[in-house]
Amino acid sequence: MKRKFFDIGFIKSTGMIGQTPRVLKYLVENRNTIIPYGNLAEMAQNIRLILKTPMAEFFDRIISSKGLGNFIPLYLAESGESIPELLAQTLITLDLKQIDTANVTRSLPMIRDRVIVNLSSIIRQDKNTGRFTVSSVDSFLSSFVKSYLVASYNDSDDWLSPYLGEFTVRTYSMILSSLVARYYNLTQVEALSVMAVCALFMSQMLGGEKDDPVFPALFRKCTYLGTYRELAEVADLCKEYSQDGLDLEKLCECIIAISPSRLSTLNVHSFTSLTGNLGPDSITSHLALEYPPYWIYILLLALSGNKIPIVYQLNNMRLAQEGRSKFLQQLMTYDALFTVNRG
Repeated sequence: MKRKFFDIGFIKSTGMIGQTPRVLKYLVENRNTIIPYGNLAEMAQNIRLILKTPMAEFFDRIISSKGLGNFIPLYLAESGESIPELLAQTLITLDLKQIDTANVTRSLPMIRDRVIVNLSSIIRQDKNTGRFTVSSVDSFLSSFVKSYLVASYNDSDDWLSPYLGEFTVRTYSMILSSLVARYYNLTQVEALSVMAVCALFMSQMLGGEKDDPVFPALFRKCTYLGTYRELAEVADLCKEYSQDGLDLEKLCECIIAISPSRLSTLNVHSFTSLTGNLGPDSITSHLALEYPPYWIYILLLALSGNKIPIVYQLNNMRLAQEGRSKFLQQLMTYDALFTVNRG
């Protein structure tokens, strides 16, 4: 049951969808802020051999699959008018395929279905030659990889291979449940129920259009949680909350329903307070709780050597070694991830 970006609770609470008409108007009136494809390709080619991290390897696959054409890169430093907040920030991915652009594509067809990447803070332009150079390679790579993951997730039905999906569910459920269990002093059995609901939520979000939301295919493979029969029992207990799709609010309600009374105070605020500090910043961390592309993104950051909080959780859960070997190897070679074509 795929999630739309602007349906995420965190995004809805900010009212950002209401800013999109101004963003589109700004792009039409300031089309000179859009970096030509040739300039983007030149920057990408100049840095593709500098680093050999998993993040760099993922970016290299984007280039190899001719994926740069899916983006609209922006350089806003020369803009003379007020820049819309949603466009100015760099932490939230703006995928124009997920919003209505019908009124502007006639005058600016090049932006249709593309993903906006604001490069203003990570590139520099030579005033004499007009050429761009990348001043922060890590940020440049991360910006495109995160945006590509969002586009790939949106465009695919069954987004990940069975193993990649299973590892994603396992990291998500084990890490989040351990944080909740530590705070509430849960027993191993009690923590397992929290883990199961978290696994159900991520399994739903990674499921295809025909997947059963009550008992998703990925959830059936979560043998680290119990037998098939035990998983079916959990799915049945959660049916009231999961049948129309879980969100963070329903996730907390479901955890309370099948957990001991001391978890009765759990709500979205307390849950995100406990679990929303795993990524490089607060916004990315909160979005990763509700949106699979962002969870994969912070996994990639961590496995690329970035010292973000989830690194310590991966190590504690004994998931880091598998992540750096099998997960990364399959992620980079899973061709279905690299088929985004917004042209």
